[in-house]
Amino acid sequence: MFIRTLRILCILPFLAFAACSSQGPLPELEPFTEGATEQPPYSLGQWSFNRELFSGEMTNEDFVRAAGELGFDGVEYVSQFFQDKVEDEAFLSGLAAAAAAAGVEGRMILVDNAGKLGAADVAEREAAVQNHLKWVRAAVRLGCPAIRVNAHGDGTPEEIKAACTASIGALAKAAAAEGVQILIENHGGISNNGR
Repeated sequence: MFIRTLRILCILPFLAFAACSSQGPLPELEPFTEGATEQPPYSLGQWSFNRELFSGEMTNEDFVRAAGELGFDGVEYVSQFFQDKVEDEAFLSGLAAAAAAAGVEGRMILVDNAGKLGAADVAEREAAVQNHLKWVRAAVRLGCPAIRVNAHGDGTPEEIKAACTASIGALAKAAAAEGVQILIENHGGISNNGR
């Protein structure tokens, strides 16, 4: 019961994601019904072990092994735990191999600290798009079909929305060419306001 509860708690924060991609809407999923013979796939968010990862008690490879041991089908990585390794081919290959050995698939990377996609300054915004594209390439190497971005910026809500629309649109177009979708989380700032 604890594991099932943990699984549900791990996926709840991601139910509020919205897809932003030139590939169109996400495919509809078949509803899970009681008595079904197959369990729906569950993924474990890396943030669930943030204390252990930040303290060094757990590595990224330990995380994917733990996800497999707990019976999860997939993992949701958090960029903060390998921020300096986004372009490290050996690290990414090793993490992908550890996930494969654990029997889990990469579902997404939650990207933080890669720049403000809603920045008022055009050069800052373009740099943020380029930084996020590094994570798109990392997602491809880790087998993740999506990355989550934050719609953070400066200015009025209307200015931030316009800036995010332009930069996230450009990011989504480039990511689509790599087979990666861009998801926006209601994760602070104007993204917390649904109007």
